Formats: sequence, C-alpha cells, structure tokens
Amino acid sequence: RVMTMTGEFIGSLPWASPEQAEGSGSAIDVRTDVYSLGVILYQMLTGRFPYAVIGNMRDVLENILKAEPARPSTVRRQINDEVETIVLKCLAKDRDRRYQSGAELARDVRRYLTGEPIEAKRDSVSYMLRKAVRRHKAAATIVATGLAALLVFGVSMWAMWREASSQRERAEANLASIRGIARTMIVEINDQIDDLRGATPAREALLTKARDLLGQMEGQASGDPEFLRDLADVHLRVADIHAGLYDPRVGGIDEAQTHVDRAGEILGGLAGAESDASATVELRARVHIARAELLHQRREFQRAADEFAAGIAAYDELLAPPSAGSTTPALDNTAQNRVRDQRMLARVRRADSLLRVPPADETQAAAIESEADATYDEAERYWEQRAAAAPSDLDAAQRHYILLDQRARTMVSAAMGAARAGTDPGVVAQAAASLDEARALAERARDGFERLTAARPQSADFQRDLYLADYFLGRTLLDEARLRASLPREHAGALDEAGASAMRNAAMARFESALRTTERIFAADESNLQAQRDVAICLNQIGNTLRDMARYAEAVVAFDRGLGIRRDILRADPTPRHQSDLGVGLYKRAEVEQLAARAGGVEPAERRLRLQNAERLGVECVGVFQRLVQDGVLAPDSVEISDSSALLRSIRDDLQGVRGSAGQGG
Repeated sequence: RVMTMTGEFIGSLPWASPEQAEGSGSAIDVRTDVYSLGVILYQMLTGRFPYAVIGNMRDVLENILKAEPARPSTVRRQINDEVETIVLKCLAKDRDRRYQSGAELARDVRRYLTGEPIEAKRDSVSYMLRKAVRRHKAAATIVATGLAALLVFGVSMWAMWREASSQRERAEANLASIRGIARTMIVEINDQIDDLRGATPAREALLTKARDLLGQMEGQASGDPEFLRDLADVHLRVADIHAGLYDPRVGGIDEAQTHVDRAGEILGGLAGAESDASATVELRARVHIARAELLHQRREFQRAADEFAAGIAAYDELLAPPSAGSTTPALDNTAQNRVRDQRMLARVRRADSLLRVPPADETQAAAIESEADATYDEAERYWEQRAAAAPSDLDAAQRHYILLDQRARTMVSAAMGAARAGTDPGVVAQAAASLDEARALAERARDGFERLTAARPQSADFQRDLYLADYFLGRTLLDEARLRASLPREHAGALDEAGASAMRNAAMARFESALRTTERIFAADESNLQAQRDVAICLNQIGNTLRDMARYAEAVVAFDRGLGIRRDILRADPTPRHQSDLGVGLYKRAEVEQLAARAGGVEPAERRLRLQNAERLGVECVGVFQRLVQDGVLAPDSVEISDSSALLRSIRDDLQGVRGSAGQGG
C-alpha cells in the first residue's frame, strides 16, 4: 500500500508515480519504477523536477497525477530530441504509454548511446532511415530491415509480458525488467554522466534508486544461480560508483564496502557445481579485488595486499586446466585473455600496496622492493607482448604505457616519502636520483601516450593520459629541483641557482603542455567536469612553479584563474571534494600574496594592501576547511586545518608588523 489508513504517503514523494499518488496499490508494477527513473532523468538533465514537488501535499499529489511536465528542451535548449523523447515516455501519466519493462527502456537507452534509432521514434520511417544512413551509409537498406525486425521482436516481447497469466510468469517478467533497469540506469547511465557538471545530485539519486532496485531484486530472488551472479555483479558495480563518487573521508567508501560485502555473501551462498562455475569464481576474484582497492584507499596497505593475493589466487584457479571429472568447461581464448589481463593488473596493484607497507627492517624492505621490481618487469613484458601480438589493439598499448607511468609514480612516491622523513643529505640526494630514474620511465610513457593520441585523435581518454603524463613529469621535475637545490653546494647532485632554474623551466614547459591538452579536452565538451577540474589543477602547478621562481605577479594571475574555475565548479557541483579544492586554491592564492608583499622593493602602502588581501583570502580558506570539519569530512586536527591556520597567523603577524612600522614612522 502506498497510503496509510490516516492518509499519510509512504515513499519518496517527489519521485512518486501517478498510481502511487492516487494510492492504487494494485496498479503498481515495474512501470512505476520506470516513471520514478524518468523523474530522476528529468532532474538530471534540467536541474529541476518535472512539476512542483514542494508545498502542500495535496497540491503535490495533484501535480503528480495531472500536471504534464514541460519538455526538457524548453528548460535547456541543448537537450537532444531523442533524450527528451525517452524521458517523456517514462513520464507518461498513463502506464500503458510508458516503457512496459526495464528491458524496453534499457534497449532505447542503449540505442541512443550507440547512435541507433530509439524505439520511441519507430513511427517515423524517415527518422529511422536518416539515423541508419548516418551510421551505415553503405548498408542503409540492410540496417533499416534489421531495425524493422527488432521492432517486431520488441512488440512481441511486450505482448508476452501483457499476456503472462500466472503469478510466476509475472514475477519473472518483473524480475527481468528490474534487472534491465538496474544495469542500464545504475551502471550505464552513471558512466555517461560521471564527468558531467552538476551531475553529482543525479548520481546520488541513481544510487538511492539502486538501493531500492537491489532490494526488489533480492526480494524476488528465486535461487537461480545466474540471477544471483547477476545480482552480485550489480552490487560490485554500485560499489565502484560509490567509491569513485566521494572522497574516501566522506563516507561513500563505507557504502561501497557494504555492497562489496553483500556481493561476497551472495556468491558464498552458491553451492556445489555453481560455486565452482567459472562465472562464480571470476566474480569472487572481483570481490577480493574490490575489497583490496577499498583497503588501499583507507591506507591499510598490508590488508590490501592480502586481498589482492586472494583475487590473484582466484584468477589462477580460473586459468588452471579443468581437473579430471570436472563439469566446468575450460575458458575460451577470449575469456582466458580477459582473466590474464585482470590477473596482471591485480599483481601490479599488489606490488604497489606492498611498497607502501612500512618495512620491519632493511632486509624486509629490500625483499619487498625486489619482488615489486620483478612484478613490474614481468608486467611490462606482458603488455609489450600483448601489444606486439595485435598492433591494432591500442588498448593493450595503453595498458603498457599506463604501467610505465604507474611504476614511475610509485618510485616518486617512495623517494619523496624518504626525503620528507629526514634531512640527511645522503638520503635527499638518493631521493633526487630516484626521481631522475623515474623521469626516464615517465618520459617513455608520455611518448607512448603521444603516439596513441596521434593514432586516435578523437579519443578523450588518450588525450587525458597525455595530459596526466605531462603533468606528472612537471611535478617530478619541480620536486627534483627543490630537492637538489636544498642540498649543500659541495654535495654530489646539488644544483646551483642556474641549474635549479633550468629544471624549473623544464617543469613549466611540461605544465604548459599539459594545460594546452586539457584545455582542448574541455573546449570540446564544456560539460566535462573532470576536464574543467584538470584545468584548475594544472593552473595551480603553473602558479607553484612561478612562485618558486619568485615571479609572484605571474603566479597571482595563474592562481586567480584557477581559483575562479574552482569557484565555478563548486557552484555547479557542491561536493566536499570541490569544497576542498576551493580551500586549496585559496591557500595558494593567500600564500603567494604574502610572498609578494615580502618581496624586496615593495612600497609600504602596497605591502599593506597585499597583506590585507592575503588575510581576507586566508580567512575564507580557514572557513572552507572548518565547514568540512563541521560536516564530518575533515578531522579537527587535519593538516588542512593546521596549515591554513598557521598561514593566517603568519599573514596577520606580517600585517601587524607593517602597521607597527607605520605607527613608528608617524
């Protein structure tokens, strides 16, 4: 029942369907979920609900029952006509005019994503042919015929659902629909919007709906092993979305852990031959890997390494020849290659986790480093061979270059950790040498990404790989310049000011190259939140480099531009991550303003104005981080709080000194 005996509404009213609003429990079926998902899609696309959902409950229910939603394109003109049609079909007041199942909705969404005609447009032959010719000019007639056949199939499936007479048949139809909705809406739609500006509320709504859908799926579980594996798979995918949506400190990682654990419980309930089935073992491996990644995010590196090892063991089980009398068939070549790829990725991730475990002594440290080097060497050979065996397989080549980049990053992380742990010149010099060695690997990765981008210039993924490689090289050069400049002049590896300046100039060139790349990505799609954030991050590093060069006026320009972008991102997508980004931008801007005020040749009046501006920025910075503490995102003793507070105190000390000098001068 949707309404209680006292007339109270049960459920999430803004997303309720007309049949829920009128309290018709017998009319509620999978098409009710289709309507609710339509509301989510409408909200995601337009930033508002299809009709007023705030105010008197009676009025809201009346709107749900009778108010026709405005066409999304009248709210946002750039909304595609096909997307609008899909959304409005979901929101039809009459259940019979909506998509009749999740599979039907999923099919239209998939068709849109792949550029094919959507089912909702089938009545337009010219539309079908226009889409077919656009995608397959040489085979338009064949494609049109195939589309007609699919239409007949879709109508037949709809008729079968309508004619299902027994309770069991209806339950199975509903269950298949729920599974279709879950996979399409939770996974595929999320993948399409994960980098979209302002999409976080919509993604959160999808995750909220995911809980409801997964609950329905589990409630209708029939013990069918295939269904249970599918359910475990969706739990793992939802966990991945949770883990990627929030900073680990926000709490999303806990939700992710819940879904991973539930996937493991479902798989653990499979018995006998189904427990040993290849599909089950592969899912079990994914559960271990997912747990390992969450532990790595929590910085529990030894436990993460152990879970990676368990996942690798499951992959080994899959690749082993079937034992005598086994009813489980051997994997085909495609499946074997997929499992080998995943196994190698897990081995590298395990090595990365182990390298971050504090060693008990030098012997253990040497053993871990030796094992990690052997793993990286083996992985490099593996991906080189995969790429050589299929020169057209650019994804294998990408994996190879990502591995080189990842290995370089691990080396840099270890070196910088050692350098920060002590002030011994020998340790610092060794860290600088390690950075130099890492740069050689990173250069190879960067050159590889450049070749991939040239081979597939339309790939935003390859372009971003190139951006990240240039950015990382710039960071490494800047860190190495700082380390070598800090060494005593007589020490081997030390740099004089000219040498440090040359290295900083090289870093600047990398950052500028990275900025050009990510600006191209953003210019091609201004809704790409990730690309916009990358621009701001790159500008911050350019500002850092200019600051290190004592070119404060230019640094202010770079930091100001980055700060403006971060404010814009936070307005569009007010998440803790973006709030933290704003705090970092404010810190950098306040710091460089203080440095500019301290520079030689600055007149007292200008110094006072700069320090006053630095104080204003510092106050805002501290306020941003304090709000994150209040929201439970940061700990009160976090480095963000201590560093920003220390900077603000330093600025105020300088300002007090300037005021004191002015008073004495008077």
